[in-house]
Amino acid sequence: MRGLCELLAWENWGLLLHAETRPFAQLRGDLAEHAERFMLSLADELRAHRLRYEADQTLQNVAYVHIAAGRLTRFVPVAERLGSDHWMPIVALAEAAIKRRRHDIAREVFAAADQPGLQRDYLRQRGIELLGASPSPVRPSPP
Repeated sequence: MRGLCELLAWENWGLLLHAETRPFAQLRGDLAEHAERFMLSLADELRAHRLRYEADQTLQNVAYVHIAAGRLTRFVPVAERLGSDHWMPIVALAEAAIKRRRHDIAREVFAAADQPGLQRDYLRQRGIELLGASPSPVRPSPP
């Protein structure tokens, strides 16, 4: 599992494009939790070595682990950690929640990701498209 998580930090396009959750399909329960802890640690290590792209990719992969494992309770904390710099995992989290008829969680995912970042406006629009209304931000934007 560690080897897979490390490989995916570096080779995301070749292995994850249009199949972001597939490598994590067998991770359930404690193994999914262990994968999350390992990837969070790996992201910190990569960032410490100024490998921001790889660190960000690793954080995005945490979202895909939880989608694959169906761990709805982890969707919002992951979205909050990701913010609005990366739209694909946020939309994937929300769509996975909607697919499980948990519109409340999808709304919370968009609200948690509603932070200053590159894709903030797009995510707000996508939230409206998917949910029919704008999700309320978890915390107010800074002035």
